[in-house]
Amino acid sequence: MVLRATRYLPYRVLADQIRHYAPARYLCGLTETSWSPDHNTVHDFISLMGEEGARFINEYAVEWAVEEKLADTKVLVADTTAQEATFPYPNEMGLMAAFLTALTAACKKGGAALKEFVSKAATKLASGSEKVRAYRLFAKTKTKAEKDRMTAELAALVEGVQKQLGKALLSAEAGKERLGKYARLATAKVEQLHETMKRLVPQIRYWLKTGFVATDKIISLHIPELYSIVSGKVGKAVEFGLTWGIRRLKGGYLLASVAADRRELVDAQFAVKAVEDHITLFGTAPDAYAYNRGGWSAANLASLKKLGVKHLGLAPEARRSGKSATA
Repeated sequence: MVLRATRYLPYRVLADQIRHYAPARYLCGLTETSWSPDHNTVHDFISLMGEEGARFINEYAVEWAVEEKLADTKVLVADTTAQEATFPYPNEMGLMAAFLTALTAACKKGGAALKEFVSKAATKLASGSEKVRAYRLFAKTKTKAEKDRMTAELAALVEGVQKQLGKALLSAEAGKERLGKYARLATAKVEQLHETMKRLVPQIRYWLKTGFVATDKIISLHIPELYSIVSGKVGKAVEFGLTWGIRRLKGGYLLASVAADRRELVDAQFAVKAVEDHITLFGTAPDAYAYNRGGWSAANLASLKKLGVKHLGLAPEARRSGKSATA
């Protein structure tokens, strides 16, 4: 995992490096054996480790670097950044269309109960596809009221499909243990789609009723963890993806944490939290600390001084009177 992170290698290339490249075998502790993991083994292991496991390994690697004098905990720089996800611009019709398409494909690979469901719901699913096609072909010539009506009609159809799907999943639960590997994966995908739409349909109803986007609006059917990020950039006021908090030690080693929602890691809060996390991991505050102007405030300056930071390099906000918070 560390080798892949430092070189960002595809899994097949990673497996080839571990098998044939001596420094890679040494790093992975495989110099005394002829065994070598294949790309599937490495992929499965990293997937099972998950986000928390990756964070622990990252922290272990950085602590090791500090012990070897490759990184210096006395100097810290922090910032937040947006990781954009690559997917179509989220809109209500697109999300519901993706649900119907993905649901049909997954149910056909599932067990008998799901195959029976997709057979019984074929008429509704086909009707939903027709509504999506009509919306996409004629949306430019329709008024907002007409488009809202078409969206509401599809939402009602999806609610009906959801109701049938809930009953099918209850029936499928009894025979889940007898399913093969791919049928179990398909069933898990259907369950995920069903749970996501439980949250999404009320959000669509709220938007149709009020004209406002619901709090924590789902923007991706397949990755519901994603959220909108108001960046204020020229030409791109809003980005869609995840927010990361990045801490960099002297020596170039990074520690990262991902925000569960768009409100968790904002500059005004992360400017202090970065130092608090640093103290938790290494035991003491950095002597020198830098952050951009998004983290500047009198309260943050006082908090950072209280935590033990001796030399602050926080850029002041624009048009802020007084001297820069640098020392």
